[in-house]
Amino acid sequence: IIDSSGSMGGAPMRQAKASLQLALQRLKPGDRFNITDFDSQHTLLFEQPATVNDASRQQAQDFVDSLQASGGTHMLPALSATLSQHASDGYLRQVIFITDGAVGNENGIFQALHQQLGEARLFTVGIGSAPNSHFMTRAAQFGRGSFTYINDQSQVQQGMDTLFRRLESPLMRNLQVALPDGIVAEHWPQKLPDLYAGEPLLVAMKLSAPTDQITVSGYRDRHWQQQVALPANDNHPGTGSLWARRKIADLMDRITLGTPEADIAPQITDVALRHQLVSRYTSFIAVEDTVSRPAHEPLLHDTVRSQAPHGTQHPTAWPGTATPAPLLWRLAGVLLIATLLLWLRQRRENHGTV
Repeated sequence: IIDSSGSMGGAPMRQAKASLQLALQRLKPGDRFNITDFDSQHTLLFEQPATVNDASRQQAQDFVDSLQASGGTHMLPALSATLSQHASDGYLRQVIFITDGAVGNENGIFQALHQQLGEARLFTVGIGSAPNSHFMTRAAQFGRGSFTYINDQSQVQQGMDTLFRRLESPLMRNLQVALPDGIVAEHWPQKLPDLYAGEPLLVAMKLSAPTDQITVSGYRDRHWQQQVALPANDNHPGTGSLWARRKIADLMDRITLGTPEADIAPQITDVALRHQLVSRYTSFIAVEDTVSRPAHEPLLHDTVRSQAPHGTQHPTAWPGTATPAPLLWRLAGVLLIATLLLWLRQRRENHGTV
């Protein structure tokens, strides 16, 4: 899925197209693929995923070359159209989402991922100098994938090579952790991602009782299982904070997916206070013990300009990617003139009949 909205204009669009061209080159015979382009509308290259061959690859490369940045960022319809395509038996669906993440309906997209992703994996690629890293990281976590950041044209090759090495070499899927009888664990993430070559998989667990081993299982070509020994008496204080941060993030996701905030807020507050963490409902208060300004001296103030992403001429000169406002104003003017002309004509006809 590639974002070609107005916010992708300039360097981000060039980086996105280069990333997608590299992705097409990495496809192998026997793979199946499709491309979804979106701005205010979305377009699927093929009605259904196509088998990789010289003709389909060339058609895809021509499609990518023709992309131009314009319009709004209507991400949700493009995502839903992509995920609603028929899943081929025997294939693992991996969705690569290339965008700057300039969206305003993050919760709606997270809900769609939760409802439609199924067994597919979602990998996000952030483009440009100021992508929405929060959205793209959380979207990848929802999709049991990962987030890749490409800041410059020179990073495209390295970033996409790293991503595709990950996509091409999942060592283990459908991982599960089993505990000895009688022991209950609260672990995060609850739905474990896949295990890839050269990358650790970190699971934070709070056990109801100590244990010296757990059983980890998964699937690659066949079922795999192994017992893992746990260190004894290794109670590092940072471990509890790590677990608590994971739990708070999961509870926040539940709000996104529709659980009433009134039910979740007390749970987040309790965990954050017990582990002394900042959350939506808790914060630290700084009390200054040493007076640095004499009471009789006035406060100083200054204006600090906000930082703009690279390539933006002015901090307020953000690309218009929502509604085409100038066009709508022109249409409104035309409709107003047409209404006045109809009113004048009706008025003359009424006077003529009298």
